[in-house]
Amino acid sequence: MPRSGEALPADETEVGPKLVECMSTAANLPVEHLPRSLESLIALVVSQDNSCRYCVQSTRFTMLASGFSEREVQNILADLYGPALPEGDRAALMFARRLSRSNPRPGPGELRALRDHGFTAPAITEVAAVTAATIVANRIGTASNLQPMHIPDNVDRWYHTVTRLVARWKAHRERRLNTARARRSSEYDGPGARLLSSLPDVPALHGFRHILGLAWGESTIPLRTRAMMAGIVGRLVQCDVSQQIAHYWLERGGLSGEEIEALLTRLDTRSLNESDRRLLELARTSVRVQNPAPLVRQTRALREQEGPEVADDAILFLAVANAMCRFTVVQGVG
Repeated sequence: MPRSGEALPADETEVGPKLVECMSTAANLPVEHLPRSLESLIALVVSQDNSCRYCVQSTRFTMLASGFSEREVQNILADLYGPALPEGDRAALMFARRLSRSNPRPGPGELRALRDHGFTAPAITEVAAVTAATIVANRIGTASNLQPMHIPDNVDRWYHTVTRLVARWKAHRERRLNTARARRSSEYDGPGARLLSSLPDVPALHGFRHILGLAWGESTIPLRTRAMMAGIVGRLVQCDVSQQIAHYWLERGGLSGEEIEALLTRLDTRSLNESDRRLLELARTSVRVQNPAPLVRQTRALREQEGPEVADDAILFLAVANAMCRFTVVQGVG
């Protein structure tokens, strides 16, 4: 919900096929080293932290269908974890919130705390993967102004059995589809591939390779502009990896180091065209979404000025760029 009281634009936006594919992959990463309940809890608290009403409601529905009570879900949303949650789960949720906000970024101390609670390197990688995947879904849901679904009263009591079976069938089907996608994208070697290769080889990373391929592959937005967008997001969340990627591609595109620094530090866009300026301003807005109204408004304007394909490609790229900037915190965890 907007924290300043500012109203969200009331339009309904269709989500293009690339966004649907990216969001579906992000929402159905295969997780092997975390309990399913903890995966849902991470998705819930990160979605709430990013003010994605659509994702909060979708995750809430899934949790109710899988056995959580309404009171338990509301306690999580109110940060009232209480003694019902194991200490390790509470540590993972705190880490996920810090990772999502990235202000300040979690450091080695937070990673050690997870290890002290019994999390292995693959499990920590999956905590970060679920957090990053939720950020992808949150950015797409918020920027596209997706509206939350209606959940009937007492769904945990009356719909529990049926919805649990349906949810399990859908999750199983999506995992099979994502496994097939992962096989097709396992050779991805573009930006971010080196980071993923340095982490424990959990199945979720194959899904992320597919997501990265969607973001850095064929697009209506030039590679040079996407590199600028990644650099701005990286600078705002102090992600060295994203800034290095931006420097590499922008230098190859003919920009000097001084020009790149002016762009990333001061958003100096005097030498850029109007389309690039809009996209870079959207990149800046995409980093902090606790008040989602500016992101929704700018995305809607971009859709009107540049067309739906450019807007969808921008949403997809910035969703992935924000997620990967957070993911870099766990590099070297293995």
